[in-house]
Amino acid sequence: MSLLILIIFVVSVPPLESQTQDCTEDFYIENCSDDPDNPDLYAQNYNLALTAHYESDCSHTEVIYQWTRGSQIVELKENVYFVPPNSLQPGTYSFTVEATIRDNGNTKTITTKCFLEMKKAGMLAVIKGGTERSVDEGHDFVMDGTKSIDIDRIPNETGRLEYKWSCELVEGSVKDFCRREYKGNTLKVPAKYAIEGHVYVFTLKIKLQEMSDWKESVDQTVRVKSLVPKITITCEKNCPPKTQSQHLTYLKVQCLENCQGINSTSYEWSVDFDINYDKSTQFGRNTDKFIVKEGVFQPGTTYRVSVNLVGSNVTAAQDLQVHASIKIDSCLIHPSSGVAIDTLFTVSCEYVGQGTTFEVSTSKNGQTILLTKSHKIEDLKFHLPVDVDVFVKIEDEDFNFDTYKLTTDVSSAIPPGVDENDEIQKWIHKVDDLVRQKSIEEAIQIASGVVEELTPSDEHKEFKKGILKTFVETPITKQTEAQQIYSLVSRLVYDPAAPSDPYQGAAATKACKTGASVDFKHLHNKHYAKKMASEIKKNTRILMNCGATDTKANFKNLEKRTLAFEITTPFPLVSLPVIDEEYHNYDADDTSAEKAKKYEEASINYVDICQTTLKMIALTVVEGEDTVVSGGENVSVQVTKLTGEELVATPVTIKGASFWASSDLTKVMDGIEVMVCCWERDPFWWNPSGMIVYTNVVLVQLRRNQEELTKFDKPFRVLLDFKHQQDLAIRDFEGGKMSVVKVDVKKGESFFVRFQCDGCTILITDFDKPEETVVQSKGLTVNDDDQFYEEHNHDYDGWHYVSVLSKKSYQISVHTKSCYSWNADKITWEFACKASANSNRDQIECICNHLSILAGVIYNNPIKLDQVTTEPDFQMVLLSSPIIFICVTTLFTLYCLLLPLVIRHNHRKTINVYIPSDISRSSRYAYFVLIRTGWKLSSGTSSNICLRLFGHKHKSQPHVLNYPDPQKRIFQRGNEDYFVVLTSSHLGNLAEIALWSDHSGRHPRWFCANVVVYDLQDHQRWYFRVNRWLDLPPKGEIYVRIQVSSDEKKTRFEKVLRNFSTRDRQDELSFLEKITFGLSVCVMIFVFCLVLWGLPRLVLSDGFATFETLKLYPEIVFFGIGSGAFTFVIHVGLRLLFRKNSMVSRLLLIVNICGSTAVLVVLGWWLPIVMGWLWFWSVVTALLVYFVVLRNIYSLVWSLYQKSPKSTNWMDHLTKVVKAVGDQRMYLFRKFGKQLLRPYFEGLYRPMTREDIQEKKLHVETRYRILALLEDTIMFTCYVTLLYLAIFAHKNPMDVTSHNAMDALIHPQQPIHSLDDVYNYVNFTLIPTLHITQWYSKYIVKEPGTMADFNSKFLGVARLRQQRVQTPSCQVPPQLSFMNFTHCRTEFWFADESRERFRREFNELSQHSHVWNYTEVEGVGFNVVVGKFGYYSSDGFVATLGRTVYNSYVRVNYLWENKWLDNATALVLVEFLTYNVNSNLFNAVRVIFEVSATGFIKLEVDINTVQLLFVRDEDSLAQLVIFSSFALVVVIFSLKLVARFWKGRLLVLRDWWILVDLVIIGMSYGCFVLFIQRAGLVKEFLDRLETAKKNEFINYFHLLYVEKIFTLVAALLVFISTIRLWKLCRFGTIFRIMEKTLILCGQPFMAMLFCHMVVVLAFGLSGYVIFGTHSDDFQDISESLVSLMRLSTRQLARFDVQDLTQPNPILGNIFFTSYLSLNLLFYTLYICIIILRYYQAQLIILARSDFKNLQSFVVKELGYYKTSLRVTLARLKGGTTSKKRTVTPKENEFRYADCSILSSQVLEVMRCIAWYDLKKLVSVEDKTDLMKRVLKCYMGGSTDEIFIKQKSGRVIKVVPDWKLEKIALVAELILNYDAKKKQRQELKYRRVVDNQLKKLNYILDVLNTVLHIVSNINVEDK
Repeated sequence: MSLLILIIFVVSVPPLESQTQDCTEDFYIENCSDDPDNPDLYAQNYNLALTAHYESDCSHTEVIYQWTRGSQIVELKENVYFVPPNSLQPGTYSFTVEATIRDNGNTKTITTKCFLEMKKAGMLAVIKGGTERSVDEGHDFVMDGTKSIDIDRIPNETGRLEYKWSCELVEGSVKDFCRREYKGNTLKVPAKYAIEGHVYVFTLKIKLQEMSDWKESVDQTVRVKSLVPKITITCEKNCPPKTQSQHLTYLKVQCLENCQGINSTSYEWSVDFDINYDKSTQFGRNTDKFIVKEGVFQPGTTYRVSVNLVGSNVTAAQDLQVHASIKIDSCLIHPSSGVAIDTLFTVSCEYVGQGTTFEVSTSKNGQTILLTKSHKIEDLKFHLPVDVDVFVKIEDEDFNFDTYKLTTDVSSAIPPGVDENDEIQKWIHKVDDLVRQKSIEEAIQIASGVVEELTPSDEHKEFKKGILKTFVETPITKQTEAQQIYSLVSRLVYDPAAPSDPYQGAAATKACKTGASVDFKHLHNKHYAKKMASEIKKNTRILMNCGATDTKANFKNLEKRTLAFEITTPFPLVSLPVIDEEYHNYDADDTSAEKAKKYEEASINYVDICQTTLKMIALTVVEGEDTVVSGGENVSVQVTKLTGEELVATPVTIKGASFWASSDLTKVMDGIEVMVCCWERDPFWWNPSGMIVYTNVVLVQLRRNQEELTKFDKPFRVLLDFKHQQDLAIRDFEGGKMSVVKVDVKKGESFFVRFQCDGCTILITDFDKPEETVVQSKGLTVNDDDQFYEEHNHDYDGWHYVSVLSKKSYQISVHTKSCYSWNADKITWEFACKASANSNRDQIECICNHLSILAGVIYNNPIKLDQVTTEPDFQMVLLSSPIIFICVTTLFTLYCLLLPLVIRHNHRKTINVYIPSDISRSSRYAYFVLIRTGWKLSSGTSSNICLRLFGHKHKSQPHVLNYPDPQKRIFQRGNEDYFVVLTSSHLGNLAEIALWSDHSGRHPRWFCANVVVYDLQDHQRWYFRVNRWLDLPPKGEIYVRIQVSSDEKKTRFEKVLRNFSTRDRQDELSFLEKITFGLSVCVMIFVFCLVLWGLPRLVLSDGFATFETLKLYPEIVFFGIGSGAFTFVIHVGLRLLFRKNSMVSRLLLIVNICGSTAVLVVLGWWLPIVMGWLWFWSVVTALLVYFVVLRNIYSLVWSLYQKSPKSTNWMDHLTKVVKAVGDQRMYLFRKFGKQLLRPYFEGLYRPMTREDIQEKKLHVETRYRILALLEDTIMFTCYVTLLYLAIFAHKNPMDVTSHNAMDALIHPQQPIHSLDDVYNYVNFTLIPTLHITQWYSKYIVKEPGTMADFNSKFLGVARLRQQRVQTPSCQVPPQLSFMNFTHCRTEFWFADESRERFRREFNELSQHSHVWNYTEVEGVGFNVVVGKFGYYSSDGFVATLGRTVYNSYVRVNYLWENKWLDNATALVLVEFLTYNVNSNLFNAVRVIFEVSATGFIKLEVDINTVQLLFVRDEDSLAQLVIFSSFALVVVIFSLKLVARFWKGRLLVLRDWWILVDLVIIGMSYGCFVLFIQRAGLVKEFLDRLETAKKNEFINYFHLLYVEKIFTLVAALLVFISTIRLWKLCRFGTIFRIMEKTLILCGQPFMAMLFCHMVVVLAFGLSGYVIFGTHSDDFQDISESLVSLMRLSTRQLARFDVQDLTQPNPILGNIFFTSYLSLNLLFYTLYICIIILRYYQAQLIILARSDFKNLQSFVVKELGYYKTSLRVTLARLKGGTTSKKRTVTPKENEFRYADCSILSSQVLEVMRCIAWYDLKKLVSVEDKTDLMKRVLKCYMGGSTDEIFIKQKSGRVIKVVPDWKLEKIALVAELILNYDAKKKQRQELKYRRVVDNQLKKLNYILDVLNTVLHIVSNINVEDK
């Protein structure tokens, strides 16, 4: 056990070495750089602390440090080393620290090293204002020391300086201010010390914060004077502390206060020694700028330069101490001779002065290279090249320098007999190594030596490029390195005689650009950059020569290599019209594009270099100084600095050009830097447009306070000299008559017209062609060689006419001179500013408003002789629009149709009072009842409404209020109906009322608002608020009882709402006046909209529409609102006028209607169709604004100030009402008896019971179902019919033909077995098919895009797209790893897709470079492929073919040569789009080559044929009508469906067909949306196709997907709509049984289908395992399942049984037989389920009776509509009585169909017998009556009596016919009430009654006689 533990411990514990290896440690020195080439920089006086840090996670006990400075060991054991201030001299120092780490007896030593550079500390105390100045007495004055300098800091950066002020009073008595010292960079002297006559000497001392002593000081004398101008001296250049004699000295005076009347000539300068001011200064002494030339001041002398104000004693002074310059006496080089590159040289010099910087450089052919630079001359060690001049330069701290040429003998670095190429290659490798080691200086020296060894040979050119590449990629941080590199590069590439090299130029300019940026950055941070002017000018020349060679024009370099092939035809070329499309050819070697790109890079870098050098020079230039000019060969740079006023007045002269600044700068008093770069050669000669400039190229920049000025309000002028003249085209024209020359001019440019004509009259016009008389009157006379200037001041291209009247021949030349600017974004020259009239043959003057790179361009304008009088070769036809005429006609048609309703709507001020038809004669107490029906939708009713009043004493009988009401006038929406209800007793105070309905008729619902009851006896009033629906529950209540409410109280808002809702009923206008007002409104809106859109001028030009397309413009809304508002204001005035003078108002309406109609009819035809539709939609907007918005606002506002409408004052006519009621009652009682119709209403007086309500509900539901089904039948029949027509109208019968034709063209003729076959297919099949070159064997066709079928044309270009698999991506078994499978791949899957460039060495600037880059789906378009071997996304590698046959072959050749398709290719697609104009069909072709991992290639040709455009043909109108009708039906269908949901019928919730309808409606609208979206996408595609270049692939896949979705949705819509027709067959019982059968079969079918699918899956999986390697039907799981499903449906022809039986006959037969047997079993079970469910469904459906009474329902509905129509026509007749009887008996066969006819006597006798038999005990009186009846029967006539039988349960009701006739008579009287006819009928009936009375009296006498006789007869009962 112990041994086991020990083993585990030993194994688990890692070795010590591995633990040590896991430790991490770091050792570095803080505040010190570890880079020897980039040491940290510190001033000498800096208190520096170097800290060594050792950091480690290893265990250690002690660390001991040992410091070494250089080679001197420092006795210091701590980790911090302090460097005392001023302890080190200027120079570079190295510090080494050795750390000894101890850990438990173990010792380890590590070392680190760092570098720092010490420089001399620099400070300069400066008091602003010079050495001496004057101040004004009694005012504060400030001593300013902010200009003091800390040289260790960047200019304008807050430094570490501390300031101390002191002063001494030289003259004066008040010494208080100078008694103490002051701190701060400024000192403010209070006014109380500014006493006249006082003279102060102020002293400023400065030091650094870490210093203890004040090091620098400066004095200034200040004199206090009374009311003097305050002037100050500023030193601008060559300033203290040390002024150099060899530099220009620049001082400037400025007046700050009290400067009235002082200008630049008010000063006088003087120097305290005798000089010639005119010769020794630049501007003399009487100026504000005092510039002393070089060499005037003598070294070692101090000068006082003073300035005084002329005429005063105000002075200022500045002391200048001139220092001696450094002077080299002699220098020697050691050794005096040596071998180039190999020998290491040193130098020693004898010189006078303080040298701080030493450098050695070489020069050859004006090209200088800096070899080395150091602070010590002994540190100068360098290698020299052969055959160069060597110079040493010594510079002091003030940038004064002297140079000395060294004498040495240097031999070639290549020994005789040695291969120079190998030797040069060795040195180049060494340069690379040195650069990597950051030994830049040595690398420069060796490289310069190599450069001098090179020759112009091609091989040596490659060496040059190698050296250039090395230094281009070198990171630069130091100024010295930057100067060395760009000087070397400039020497390397500068060769004026050599042709330009784009690659060399791009690299060289890039290196020089980087070096210039670093150099400028360091110069910008220096305090004395102005003293470095000579060095900066020298470096500028080097930089500008850097790009001079390789930006020269070399057009041969950009020539494209052509592919060597030629298209030949068997027919000769004939001089026939040729269809031609011009495209640029592809570059076959793909290098010209790269060269152009390199030239572009070189040019851009060259411009950047120029701009940087201008900034460098600007650091040395001060305001007022002469222009500083520098530059190289063929390029110059110059900088001028002037104030704005001086700049405007002074032209800036440029090489070959001049510049005048904009007058916007006149008031700018600051200095403005004018920086100009001028190229004599165009650096942009390579521009793709090929434009040639004829002047120098000038870059002009203006800067003010470091801010660049580019745009100006007032223009500046640029005058450019032409370097060479263009040959101007001269055209000869014949004289004798007027001729007109058309000149094409580009936008914004101007042109010049030169004539060779003596005595000609000319006139130049813009666009308008003048008449000959106009030319004679306004033309100018010209002589030979006269030139005219004309401007084209338009922002679009146009033309001008030059009209010439000449009797003899003449010559004319038209050309344009302009200044073009370089647009770097578009890479082209573009128009910048036009030339002025001052331009001539030698110069061009441009007037510009913005600065940029400018150049002059001149070209001939296209001109042609135009006809004097243009005879149009076309005939203008007015495209008239009938829209306005149709609208006007429709409007007047509606007006005429509404005129018959005028009689019905005759305005009445009376009301109808109704008496219920069931009051009794005993009723004596009258109640006046007002019932208001609500305003809600469908508030009116067709039901019989019953009312009952309940009082405290009694209650009334129930009364039916609205029977009879054949015309349905009572209880309609918004009505107020009045009734007189009579009761037999006085009810007392009413407590409540009861209302109920019998829910009958077509519209049984009723909404009652309120009821008002008035007691005519006591004159009391009761108000009952109802506000309820009387409807079947749950939507309402059939029976309601309402308690009496408080009186109706309305708020003001409610009154307003009521007035607002009833405004039409309360209007004082008649119906005729209303519709006339509406007609006037409409026609006035029509006219206003027409005026706003623009009245036609009644000329043919009216056919040109202002708007070309029909879309939603804002003018539609604006004009609609304006027209509606104008019309509203006018008609409001007419309404108000109508109330005062209706006749005038009517007259105005008639005038308006007639006049507007005339205008519309006359002018409407002259409106274009587009404008007509815009007018129509603005009219619709105006009508909506008028009737929906403005009219309602007016009504609402009017209601606020209008009193509530008065109800009819029936109380004033109460007596008349009561009398009329009494008369009507008496008549009714006489006519119908004392009960009137009450016996007939017995069933209505009882509210419906629950059973009755349920029966009503069932009846309503059944009726609604049948009605909904009938409506659906009609609606959906229309829908389906129009849907079929719309779909079939959209289908193109040529689809299949076009598809097959395209497949025949594109399908490969040879089998595809390899990727080479794919190339061959593209090469020999695809391209010849796409690019036909011969048209029907006669015409030669040049690349029109026409395909081989002569009918189709491909759009854009075809493209190839491939998707690739990563290689290797497969898993190799370990057992076979020895075979080294390096290119294996799997089948395509997303995880293995390759997205990287698969050819890394391709040329990125090539025209073909994009084929190697992976393109995402955004650039490809969404176009997925579901293939045999995988699912492929829409992205990939794309290669487009060309629009021309040449470009296509070039691209394919490039792909083939560079092996674009290889073993990693998984999918290749060929995609393009064609259009056949003959059939108006698009064919989207996609040829798919799917490459399996086995190498098998599966081919599929996928062609989508779609019709995306619609053209006008003979069927267009029919299609438009069909589509419009279909849309209308869909909208109606939708509204119908919404209405059903709104009503909330039960059928909506129960009927699942409603869901189908919702799906159909949704899909219909989806089709609309997709159709509109597709139209928009097609329009966008066509716009892009029109604007884009045809030589590119245009994405069209989104159109295909939208079309597919649209087609699928439309097909599914047709399918569902056709299935929906099933509902229309539900009238038949068999169809409802089948529907129910399917519903009942759903659940068991799904369960059985699931079991069936499980079996299929089991057989499919087993078949895949067993037969997958033998049968194609079982090659994968999906194929197995599909094959078995086919076998299940008996598609045996597509199933190969031999594939199962051949490998294993027994197992195959068992598998096949078992599967078929199980399928047969399942099918049997399916049939059983169907049979059982069918029987069940039959029982359910036959038990229902929903559709049993369908025929009677239809007949009843038709009868209702017939009656409704008859009533409506009766209303249209104005209520007149028809001659035909309203109530007529039925026909006999119908009337007596269920009747029995017997003799009336027989019936009476039978009654008597029955009565006697039933009543056994008969009294004497009864017997007497019985005898009378018997006698009456025998004495009366024999008549027949008809009995109507109605079976109700077990009771048979017998109704006599006379009762029916009586009812008919009552109805007749109600319907046809006529007073005169009533009187005649009353007279007739009175006569009848009298006759009958006489007969009855006679019968009575007879009966009495009979009775008397009978009473005397004794009857004995035996």
